[in-house]
Formats: sequence, structure tokens, C-alpha cells
Amino acid sequence: MSCRFAGLLLGALALLSAPGAPRAQGPVLEVDASFRSTDLLPHLLLLQDRSRELGIAEVRAADAAGRLQRAHESQRGLGFDESAWWARATLRNTSARPLRLVVRHDYPLTDHFDLWTDDGAGGSQHVATGDLLPFGSRPIRHHEFLVPIDLPAGAEQRIYVRLQTEGSLNLGLSLHAADRLLEEIAGAQLMWGGFYGSIALLALAALLLFVLVRDAAFGHYAVYLVAYGCYMAAYNGLSFQYLWPDSPRLASLSQLILLPLALFFLLQFSRAILGLAELAPRMERLAMVLQGLLLACIPLAFAASYRAAIQPLAALTLATIALLIVAAIHGVAAGRVAARFYLSGLGVFLLGVLVYMFKTYGLLPHNALTQHGFQVGSLAEFVLLSVALGVRMNELKRSGITDPLTGLGNRRHFDELFAAEFEIARSRRRDLALLVVDIDRFKQLNDSRGHAEGDRALRALAGILQRCVRKPDLAFRYGGEEFVVMMPGAGADAAMSVAEQLRAAVEADTVGGAGLTVSIGVADMDVRFAATADELFRRADAGLYAAKAAGRNRVVLRQADAGRQAPGAAGAGVQAS
Repeated sequence: MSCRFAGLLLGALALLSAPGAPRAQGPVLEVDASFRSTDLLPHLLLLQDRSRELGIAEVRAADAAGRLQRAHESQRGLGFDESAWWARATLRNTSARPLRLVVRHDYPLTDHFDLWTDDGAGGSQHVATGDLLPFGSRPIRHHEFLVPIDLPAGAEQRIYVRLQTEGSLNLGLSLHAADRLLEEIAGAQLMWGGFYGSIALLALAALLLFVLVRDAAFGHYAVYLVAYGCYMAAYNGLSFQYLWPDSPRLASLSQLILLPLALFFLLQFSRAILGLAELAPRMERLAMVLQGLLLACIPLAFAASYRAAIQPLAALTLATIALLIVAAIHGVAAGRVAARFYLSGLGVFLLGVLVYMFKTYGLLPHNALTQHGFQVGSLAEFVLLSVALGVRMNELKRSGITDPLTGLGNRRHFDELFAAEFEIARSRRRDLALLVVDIDRFKQLNDSRGHAEGDRALRALAGILQRCVRKPDLAFRYGGEEFVVMMPGAGADAAMSVAEQLRAAVEADTVGGAGLTVSIGVADMDVRFAATADELFRRADAGLYAAKAAGRNRVVLRQADAGRQAPGAAGAGVQAS
């Protein structure tokens, strides 16, 4: 009895596993006339083919034997998996009319994408495409994989998909109503146009600025944008679609060449805008090492497989971004304004890179956000790095008009502003005063205590000027130990008052250190006698020499009418001439 029962049981199992025997249907996706789109992953059964040699007949047999497993969310991003993966979905049209559907695979870098339809009545259709096949192998000319399916009214149909690639493997499969998909594609094309148009405009602006100011940071940024934009076009399959549709090898190589080039010029740009050589010499050397490694990856792309080339590139990408984040933090700590925006931009970009890399290694699910993490992070980065370049532009402008030792405006800046302010005062008949300030016995200070002490004295006087001079008045270092203060709207009384406060502050504030004193010449605007800005400056300079001749450490007002006394010109350090 026991032997007979065992035989019956084995026979029943064999019957259930036979191709024509009833079997578990697995998940069935029902669609009707109102269907728009859906993610296919919850409706899939999967089979991992480690040998990569199974054919469709063997997979159908495995399906009949119940060897396919329900897909789960963690399998959406499979990382660098050498296996081929099979997926099966069952579709049922519950409406009374046929439906035109499209299976979509949104990862353009899949080497082989094969799809079979099985209507259960012996009818079958096979589509073989992938980014290692000419672009013309795709039933719909699009940078993603789109395969149309006709589902008759009331019919049930199975689809089998085979995915295999040397890079990261993703199950980004979805199902769409054909007419609805056209709307989605139109919106996506608009987004891509905006993305690449923004890159082109920013690159052009950076290139024009480079031509104008000849600063290397702008040139490196322009090349970085171009290289990165071209890489993204290759990564998204757009260059394969539009530039070399009959050359899959070139499409694959372009990614492996453009990515290290983009990272190389990002490092070059970052070294320039952050001033790494001065800010952190060790990081500068490490950046140069990374640049060498990135360039070494380019010949590797020709000699090795895609998988062997892309994995070190992924590691170098993370190392590059990590180094630049640390360098930017050093720049912020050093008080560099450009570094703040650079750090913000790079931080957002790093977030996008990490999201994409974690998706690549299967640590995050494959979806629209993780798939386009690079692009989302890049857009934010481009905006913030452009702001950093704007700060760089201001710094370059300031460096041309600012004295590096004292931080005050230099003689060039004074000459430009003073000429303009004089014309305004003369045309509007308003007051304008000028102070010329000189450190007493400065040559003796340099000779006896050294130039370092002289520099400290100049910085000390500049600090007192910045403290005593209030807007709209402006202080400048004219040259050597001579400074000037321009006072728009100020007459003789106000100018003499400020000059005396300044003289007294220098004497009091430096008594315990360099023991400085200053002589100051003052001149005020008089449209009857000051015909030019140069004449007004000469009068103030003459007042300075008069103060020197009178014993130093004093203020002298040099008036256009030498016989006119300065109102309120009283006190030990004040004299009018």
C-alpha cells in the first residue's frame, strides 16, 4: 500500500510539472481602457541565470515547473551582477476592446534587453535590442527601451524579459498605455532640453568670462561643464541615439572617456577657485594624484571590459568628491566666501552622486529619483558654483582696486572715484573735502626696526582710518606711507574735525607700540579756485608738506584763498594757511 501511494504521489507531481498541466499563474496585472501606467516590479516573477546560457524555451519550462520567484523591492537595483536575469509578467485585458501597451525599461546602459510575448495559444514575438546593438534594433527610436504590445480584448498574455549587462543591472520595468506614454516622453524631452540648455549657457558664460579676465578658474569650469554635459548625454543614451546610432562600441567608450575628463577638470577648477596650493598643499598634491589616476582610466577603457573599467571609475568619483568636500570645508574655515557657495554646490552634487552610486551597487532602489540623482544634483551644483564664480569675479575686481597689505582701496581706485566725485561736486555745487595723511619719520622706522615693523605700522594706521572714517567718506592707501581720505559733502569745518580726530587717535592708539604720529593736509572744494581734481589734490598735498615743515604731528588746512582762515581751526595740532 505504501509503495502504491508513493507511486501515485510521484505521478501526480509529474503531471503538475508537465508543460500542459495547470500551474500557478503568479501575479496577474489586469488592465482596461482607463489604464495609464504602472510599475511592473510588484507583478514580476524572476529567475537568475548565473550561467547566462538559458534560452526562452528553458525559462518557459522553469516557469511551468514553478521555479520563478516573486520579485521584491530590494531586487530593483541588482548592482554589478554578472548573471542574466529573467522576468515574467502576465497581463490581462479586462476591457471589450484591444489595447496598445508599451513595456518600458528606463536604464539606457543595459547591454542586452530581450522581450518575448506569449499569448498562451502558440503565438510569440521576440524583440532583441540593447546598447551593444545598433540603435536601429529598437522598435521605437528612443534613448530608453520601449517595446509596444497589442493586447486583444479579453485576452491574457505573458511577457518574458531577459536583462544582461557588464555594468550596473536594474529592473526599471514599467507598463504604459501608448497614448499616455507620448505625453510623458514629451515632458521628459522638455526637461532634457532645459537641462542641456542650462549647461550650454553656463559653459558659454564661463568661457566668455575666461576670455575677458584671463583667470584659469573660468576656463576650467567651462571645460568641466562641456565634458560633464557630454558625459550625461552618453549616460542617458542621447548621444547614442543622435550622434553614433550604428556604433555601440563608441557609445560605450564615450562614457568611460568623458567621465574621467569631467572629473579631471572639476579638480582643476576646484584647485583654482579654492586656492588649494596655498590653502592646503597636501590636498593639492592629493588632487594631482587623483587627476593622474583619472587620466590613466582613459586608456583602460580601450583595453578592458566595461565592467573592469567602470568600477575603478566609480571609486575614483567618490574619492574625488570626498576630497573636494574636505577642501571646501577648509576654505570656509579660512573665511573664503567663494568656498561657502562651492561647498553648498558640491554638497548637493555629492548627495546626488551618493544616491546614484548606492543605487548602482544595489543599496538603494532603482526609481526616477535614484536613476537621475546625477542630474538633480548637477543642476543645483551648477547654480551654486556659478554663484561661487561670481564671488571669484568680485574678488578679482577687488584685487585690482584694493591694496593687499592694508585692505584699503589703492591709488588706482582713488583716482577713478576722486575724478568722478569731483565732477559731481562741481556740477551740483556741493562740498567736497580731501585729507592727505602721511606717517611721520616712516623711513627711520623701517631702517631701525625693519620692514616687517613698517608693514605693521601701515596696517595699524589703516585700521584706525577704517574706524574713524564713516560713510560716505572713503579711505585709500595712495602709496608708500601716504594715505588719502575723500569726504563727499564735507566742508572745511567737518574735514578739519575728522582730520584732528584721526591725528589724535593715531597718537593715542600707538603709544604702546610703534609710537606713530601723522601729519595731515586738508583741502576743501571751492568752485572759484579748484578748476580740476588735480588742483584740489595739490592743495591738500601742500597742506601736508606745510604740516611737516611746521614740526609734524599736526593738521594744516590749505585753502584756495590763502588769506582766508579756516573756521574753527583751533587747537594744538591744527593750523590753517
